[in-house]
Amino acid sequence: MEANPSYLLLVACVFAINTTLTLFIAFIPKGHTPYSQHASNSVLMGFILFSLAWLCMIYYTIAPSLSLTVATNVLGMSAYALLCAYPWYRCQKSPPILLFSGLWVLGCGVMIWLVSNNVALASRLHAFNSLMLTFTVIASIPTLRSKQYRRNMGDQLYFMTLWINSLIFSSRSLAAAFYEDSESFITYASYVGSALLSAGLGGSILISFLFDIRNDLFKQSVSDSMTGLLNRRGFVADSEKVLSASNRHHYPVSVVICDLDLFKNVNDNFGHQVGDQALKAFSKIITDNLRNEDIAARIGGEEFIIILPHTRGEVAIKVAERIRQKTEQMSLDTVSGPLTLTASFGVTQFNHIIDLDTLIRYADSALYGAKNNGRNQVYYSVDGENASPALSINHTE
Repeated sequence: MEANPSYLLLVACVFAINTTLTLFIAFIPKGHTPYSQHASNSVLMGFILFSLAWLCMIYYTIAPSLSLTVATNVLGMSAYALLCAYPWYRCQKSPPILLFSGLWVLGCGVMIWLVSNNVALASRLHAFNSLMLTFTVIASIPTLRSKQYRRNMGDQLYFMTLWINSLIFSSRSLAAAFYEDSESFITYASYVGSALLSAGLGGSILISFLFDIRNDLFKQSVSDSMTGLLNRRGFVADSEKVLSASNRHHYPVSVVICDLDLFKNVNDNFGHQVGDQALKAFSKIITDNLRNEDIAARIGGEEFIIILPHTRGEVAIKVAERIRQKTEQMSLDTVSGPLTLTASFGVTQFNHIIDLDTLIRYADSALYGAKNNGRNQVYYSVDGENASPALSINHTE
């Protein structure tokens, strides 16, 4: 049987597109989290299998055979299953492996049986398209509730490409069901759909990775690399938003500044490695005692600041006191023996008149009061001038 030149050219073009995108995906930077690694591996294996499927199609176009038909269908279905697992990993969720595996085994078994028994083309198309549509529906489940997924243009394009491809492939079933002479349309729809799938998914993945790189660079620019908390730049940006919202909606905001006592002695006596360990441990105590809406940052060597939205000063004092007690109770194991730490705290409340710098100055004044009067305590200041021991103030919630 003589090969159709137009079909051969289409298949070769799709194979070239798919192989090129596979190489791009293989070498672009990947994320370091487990889910990011799984997402990268899933989509890379999917594109490799698609390339192999289209390589089989090139040989099939030149010399059709039953084994090449089976290989193309099995490789194509395996690739699509892996590509449909990708959105789950992007949404930081584990895909239903048993469901994917069961559908894959069922699909491969059905397609092998249909091809081996020379079942009519329409039935084979119905089976293949039904399985593809099922995989697409499963791939859509985690994206419906993931705000992070919907914010990434590449992930949105990936989702749209899966569904457009499913609709194009489903049109083959309609053509086979209602038109007798539909083989030419079915063939071209397969090639066009597959070309769109490769180009759309490959392009969307590249866009997603570029978005991830941009987000990682931004996160690094606003985060403290040692503790994982915000740095001063990130803190100022987030805090300005909180104070602006507080002014609009008239809810209370409090600020806590804290500082590890005599931290220089820790570095001098135990070494900087133990000092870093102490900073990380103190940061964890802070984050463990805050809500999701609270903002914590490391703004100096051993100095930290906390913004507490929807929190009055007397409640902020209790938060600071809880962190102080946890810090006092903490003991770090070192080669030189156990290390205990204490911290001092300054608290103030936003009055909707002052700016962020003045607010920080008020809290700093309270911190200096705690430092100058024995350390390891919480001080409160209303105006930055008169700081008093917080526990001696009769506050009511």
